[in-house]
Amino acid sequence: MRSRSLTRACLILGFGLVAVSTIFAQAERGADDITVRSMNLRLILERAHRKPSSEERVKQAVAELQEDFTRLQALNLEFVKAINAPKLDYKFVSKSASEINKRADRLKNNLDLPEPSAPKSPLASSAANQLEMKKAMLRLGKLIYSFSHNPFFKEASVVNENAIQARYELDEIIEVSKQIKIDSEKLKKAN
Repeated sequence: MRSRSLTRACLILGFGLVAVSTIFAQAERGADDITVRSMNLRLILERAHRKPSSEERVKQAVAELQEDFTRLQALNLEFVKAINAPKLDYKFVSKSASEINKRADRLKNNLDLPEPSAPKSPLASSAANQLEMKKAMLRLGKLIYSFSHNPFFKEASVVNENAIQARYELDEIIEVSKQIKIDSEKLKKAN
């Protein structure tokens, strides 16, 4: 009986040792697995927060410049056509003014035009009716045309008064488009 008890004790001890070693092995693998996952997550976060190289930023800025410059002129054509309509579509005017504002703001950031020495006084006045809205839209159209045909964009190698004029026009485009968006939304609700 004693030998049976001794055998049983040895078996229990043996199985216990195997079970304990298996548990420790699994725990180590689990810890290793968690470590690997943590490292992978850190790498993913680092890649997400990694700033693109200067070459990538330049390529992105040039692509945005071209896209915004072209889209601004296309929006201007659509805007001018809308002025000739007997009744304005204020939803279209608001949406277009918003996009013009967004594109002009991004152009301003990407072009890095010189800061004007003395800012021009803001001339964006509120439009209370369709006629005033058409006048504001026409003014915005002329600003966009003048900006897009500025000699600075033909010879951008020298920063001169053309660059400063482009900055003034861009600032005005941003202000006037913002005001047109606000006014068109008010007029849309009123009609």
